[in-house]
Amino acid sequence: MGSFNCSPDVVTCNTLIDGFCRAKDVDRGYEFLTQIQSRTGFSPDVVSYTSVISGYCRLGRMGEASAILDEMINKGIIPNSFTFNVLINGFGKMGNMPSALNIYERMLSRGCIPDVVTFTSLIDGHCKVGETEEGMKIWNEMGRKNISPNAYTFSVLTNALCKENRLNEARSPAAIEVE
Repeated sequence: MGSFNCSPDVVTCNTLIDGFCRAKDVDRGYEFLTQIQSRTGFSPDVVSYTSVISGYCRLGRMGEASAILDEMINKGIIPNSFTFNVLINGFGKMGNMPSALNIYERMLSRGCIPDVVTFTSLIDGHCKVGETEEGMKIWNEMGRKNISPNAYTFSVLTNALCKENRLNEARSPAAIEVE
């Protein structure tokens, strides 16, 4: 870019970081983020960090993903709902629901509003570890917050109920209310 008298901007840098992370070379993406920051004065943003967090989550490297969240916050970059959703989903897929719920609490404490992705990830995580009743409680909380489920939310819950041979409930999860 320099040979064309063109300087990289945040979009260019984020594209490269995300490319490394999607190619499963997350360490290189994170290294690139830190190198360009020190060399060019590039200021990473929520997208820069979320790309790296997402990459580590996809690799199941949740410790690194969490550390990047902390680093991001310490640098004054405010995570958004997408950032928190990536971590909640990552911990849920790993079966670590205490950590997923901890991230959910951090999300709420920072004023981020949960959405259908947040709730579906929590439901899915609970169901994956055999805590279908906890998933049902999240389902009900979602309804109380007037967040409409999507097709994937229904699929997750229906699948979990079928695996438990709760076929009547699986036929109509919208009618279920757990106390």
